[in-house]
Amino acid sequence: TATALTQLIGNGRFQALSADSRTALLSQAKNYPKAEVVGNLRRMLGTRWFAGMSLADQQRASKIVAHSSALAVDATAAGRPQQAAILNNTMRRLLDPNGPTLRFEAMPHSNTGGNTAWGYTTLDGGTIALNSNLMPAGNQPITDQRAVAMATNTIAHEVNHICNPITSRGSFNQFMGEYRAWYVGFMAQHGRRPTAQEGLDRTLEILSNYPEIRNKLTMRPNPRGNIQIAPLGEEILRFMNQHFYSNNPVPLTARGITDVTWFARMKVQTNQRLGPPPHPLDNITNE
Repeated sequence: TATALTQLIGNGRFQALSADSRTALLSQAKNYPKAEVVGNLRRMLGTRWFAGMSLADQQRASKIVAHSSALAVDATAAGRPQQAAILNNTMRRLLDPNGPTLRFEAMPHSNTGGNTAWGYTTLDGGTIALNSNLMPAGNQPITDQRAVAMATNTIAHEVNHICNPITSRGSFNQFMGEYRAWYVGFMAQHGRRPTAQEGLDRTLEILSNYPEIRNKLTMRPNPRGNIQIAPLGEEILRFMNQHFYSNNPVPLTARGITDVTWFARMKVQTNQRLGPPPHPLDNITNE
């Protein structure tokens, strides 16, 4: 750690910062005294976004990098290699000099279970925006549980969108992209695979919260006048049946999100066999 601190303090970009900005970095090095943390704080100086941030946002970014980097070290020591890999790869991509720009925005949030926006990634993958209302400024370590979730789950979730770009809205690609990014963020925060129940809850949340997906679940008359589910809805239901309800499938005659949700909940009540869901498709380590 002493060597890493010497390298941080001797870095020209560090020396060019204001005294308050230098304090933001050194405070997190003190809060999370690990060489890996200090090394990633130094790497952050080489990004295209850190120097131009406000002091408050520099403090927020320093907290995220320090907390996530420290958790990766702890995960390795505790024998949770996949969690460590996700966190380390997330930091590697975020702190790449040619990587995405990180910024903070004041987005909707609620302390009473209402609508809360955690962040988003622009379609071109060039910017990750996080909700500043969920990450307090200041030089203290992260203690608030929502800030912990942002520093682990949300940042890994958004980086996963860069690893697996969503190529079209209202498609199975978008559905799987949201499911996969949730899965990766969950692993980054909790250090374990989600249960099938947790995976199902996320699936239903996606169907409920993304209108461009939800609207394509609605059944419509075909040219012969018979009611049929839209192709996207059928593809999603097949995914659910394969991974959550292999012995007791949701019928493909479900008439849209209301029926799908009702059938899915009924299956949960009657099928206690569910185990961990399978790995989602594509990149689930942010490598």
